Amino acid sequence: MLERLSDHDDRLMEELLEEVEPPRDRVFDDLAHELRDGLAVPVLIGSALHGNGMLRLMKALRHEAPGIKETVARLGVPPGSEGLGHVMKTIHTAHAGKLSLTRVLRGAFQDGTVVSASSGDSGRIAGLSG
Repeated sequence: MLERLSDHDDRLMEELLEEVEPPRDRVFDDLAHELRDGLAVPVLIGSALHGNGMLRLMKALRHEAPGIKETVARLGVPPGSEGLGHVMKTIHTAHAGKLSLTRVLRGAFQDGTVVSASSGDSGRIAGLSG
């Protein structure tokens, strides 16, 4: 992994060629920078059943994944005040109904708001959790 990161960081490349172990904080800073710029995509392997790798995944999402400003710029979201979100996953449950995990890209949503999908379908928000 360090070799791939060093493709975009000359100082890291020099340290690797001189067989000097780079500081851990700088490696993670490089990783975060390359993730934001779309130069690298990490593959994390874990097991939710036993919790293996889940802490690392949560840390990666919190510290290394692009923030909302970078995501909005990458997607070309036009400015506005109307709520706009990206549904990443929808879960259907027997007793609780439908749960859609959504990243809010612009504006705000409130309980009871009618929202429309890009397909033209619409529905009412029946509960929010932040």
